[in-house]
Amino acid sequence: MKIIADKTSGNAQDRSFRCTFNLKPLKYDNKDSYYLMITDETGLQMPAREEFQIDIAFAVDKFNFF
Repeated sequence: MKIIADKTSGNAQDRSFRCTFNLKPLKYDNKDSYYLMITDETGLQMPAREEFQIDIAFAVDKFNFF
């Protein structure tokens, strides 16, 4: 996914972005760490790495909803 984050407003709320991700139907452990990599398209800045956990309330394979 590519997000062009080039807003220059002095207000932090104006520079916020929201996006959604569709997870592949895999097993995710809520105790494991996953990372979102944020990179500069030019490659001039070091990539930022944001740690997060995935906690799925209802696993599709356990309840056979679909």
